[in-house]
Amino acid sequence: MAKLLRAGKDVKLLSLKAMDKGGLIVERDAKRLAPVGDTGHLRARIGRKVIDRGNEIVCEVGTNVHYAPYVELGTGIHASNGQGRQTPWRFKLPNGKWVTTQGMKPQPFLLPALRRNEYNVKYAVAAELRRLLAK
Repeated sequence: MAKLLRAGKDVKLLSLKAMDKGGLIVERDAKRLAPVGDTGHLRARIGRKVIDRGNEIVCEVGTNVHYAPYVELGTGIHASNGQGRQTPWRFKLPNGKWVTTQGMKPQPFLLPALRRNEYNVKYAVAAELRRLLAK
């Protein structure tokens, strides 16, 4: 604790770096778990962002791909929250073919990446702080 206090203003910078290191663990696992379609766009757009909120530092891991929630949580009768549409529906493909569906099963990648790495993230953040303070 004494070293932490002596570090003064550097504490916030060290904490940001350490949190980024922890977030990287979740990001890598989310990319490994994400399903890859024709393009791999979803997997390629998973990233992390460290945010300083003044009294806390957080790292958000996610994606800005518009269909990611449907992949993570499922749709229709398969929606993980049970609030999906309960009746089949039809839609027309660009080639003119009609398709009937009851939804898509969830293929979670973000939440499992966080849950299975909670300990690893805590350990990595602490280890990185120790390493940075030892300099």
